[in-house]
Formats: sequence, C-alpha cells, structure tokens
Amino acid sequence: MESAFPILEGAVPLCVFEDGQAIPIELDATLLSRLNETFEEHQYMLSLVNPGMTLRSNPYE
Repeated sequence: MESAFPILEGAVPLCVFEDGQAIPIELDATLLSRLNETFEEHQYMLSLVNPGMTLRSNPYE
C-alpha cells in the first residue's frame, strides 16, 4: 500500500497557491531541512499507530 502523504514519497513542492496564483518555491537548504524534519515527524507518528510499519530512508537527507 502506498503512502497518502507526498512528503513520505519524497515529493518536493515546486510552488504554493496564494490568491489563485502559483508562486514558485526556491529549493534551498532551509526547505530541504524543513522537508527532512517533516518526513521524520510523519514517519514517527505513523509508526506509533502502525507498529509493524517498515521505516523508509529519508529522501531529504
């Protein structure tokens, strides 16, 4: 079964939508750090409710 969370699949957001406009996101060290932290937090929380879950390597490291 695949994850319903794009971050757990290694997705990198390219833009955000504000007021109906797509605004590009700069891929820099700050964004990668935030994605790394978000990945770890989501994987940890999911492992609490799914004890047999296979842990994935972090694609943002």
